[in-house]
Amino acid sequence: MKNKNNILFLEALIMALFIFGLGILLGVFIEDARMTNIQDKYLSSRTNLLDVQTLSDIIKDSEFSCEYSIKKNMEFGNKIYEDSLLLAKYEDSRSLKNNLLEQHRIYDLLRTIFWVNSMELKERCPEFHTLVYLYNYDEQDNSEKQKQEVFSRFAGELMSETEGNLVLIPLAINLEIASLEILKEKYGLEGTRLLFDEKIHVTEVGLLEEFEEKVLSEMRGQ
Repeated sequence: MKNKNNILFLEALIMALFIFGLGILLGVFIEDARMTNIQDKYLSSRTNLLDVQTLSDIIKDSEFSCEYSIKKNMEFGNKIYEDSLLLAKYEDSRSLKNNLLEQHRIYDLLRTIFWVNSMELKERCPEFHTLVYLYNYDEQDNSEKQKQEVFSRFAGELMSETEGNLVLIPLAINLEIASLEILKEKYGLEGTRLLFDEKIHVTEVGLLEEFEEKVLSEMRGQ
């Protein structure tokens, strides 16, 4: 009986070690897949930086209608927004943190350029609007992190609700991007906030409903 128990114990131990090892291998595989995806996005983002600048030069041409220019700008904006959602999924992985920081800076530079281009487009096509979501990257304060989650979700819902010429641009405000620093100083931007058309701000969760009303009113007034 004792030998039988020893055999059963040994079998159980081997099975536990097998499952444990399988779990480690699966974890490594997932992390490698994430890193590969990030590296692919990194290569893509370098192309996108040039693409967004070229796009701006093209749609500045008054030969193109506002409808066409806005459509192309919205398509590009939606693409980089979807990329930001992918990065957000990986940001909780501490093993990827260092790689994500530089990747995030590249994407925020890309989105800053896109924001500037969108401002220029608005001068010609006032029916086009921007909603910029500003936040601190790698925020450590729990209450501020919760606020960021509320603002991020609200911004996405507001963009979906408008179903019009509103583009959402999420930007980390604390990554020392020189061009963004200039815009921060120009518009007085610090901390978590939403900024509509560079003139309507909201920084408090309790004021989001009022902010939404102002945004919708501005868009309906066009």
